[in-house]
Amino acid sequence: VLGAGNVGQFVGAHLISGARKLGDDMKVLFVGRSVLRRTEEAGCLKCTDFQRPGEALHFSLPVPALELSEDPLSLQDCDIVFVCLKCSSATDVGPLRTLRPGATVISLQNGVGNVKRLKE
Repeated sequence: VLGAGNVGQFVGAHLISGARKLGDDMKVLFVGRSVLRRTEEAGCLKCTDFQRPGEALHFSLPVPALELSEDPLSLQDCDIVFVCLKCSSATDVGPLRTLRPGATVISLQNGVGNVKRLKE
């Protein structure tokens, strides 16, 4: 997950949770900066739904169980990369050029022109 802010961590946590339910040991690499540091300091990544607190969306993943990095080049061996950067940070996608051939890039950004910027 490139851009492990609030959206990126939410997506990554759900990928891990879903994989565990299926008995899959899929690895999810979170690449980010300040929000990721706060997660490290908190010791876990928590997902909750404040509108429906009694429902299934309430789980916590301890930091030792997470793969965290501040280096976007660490994505180069990934099969799938979810881009969760803000549109204004789309220029930070240079590391996508280092992905292995056949890697899939999925943009979870809002805005017009993101695909073009990701391809540049």
